[in-house]
Amino acid sequence: MFTDINSGHVSVFGRGENEGLVNDIDGGLPIKLEAGMGKQSLALGWVNAFQLKDHITTNSFKSFSGNSKKKGAFQFLANQVKEKDNPVLIVYTVK
Repeated sequence: MFTDINSGHVSVFGRGENEGLVNDIDGGLPIKLEAGMGKQSLALGWVNAFQLKDHITTNSFKSFSGNSKKKGAFQFLANQVKEKDNPVLIVYTVK
């Protein structure tokens, strides 16, 4: 769920496995906004560690041709976590 702080309009994003906003920043998993954080234009999301590790093996990640520096940082993060680690908290800056 995401709330527009100016209008108060609330939007709900899908919660299925492949639902969310397309992540064209680093080729990572779809962006699922779980909670808004008010006037700072920040939103929270999280993903299970095993999902990060699985995602870097997919064809969609391997063929992503966007920002290679950010893709590399995402891959580095995915390689650092263990499959049974706690979920990874993601903070998004909404522009």
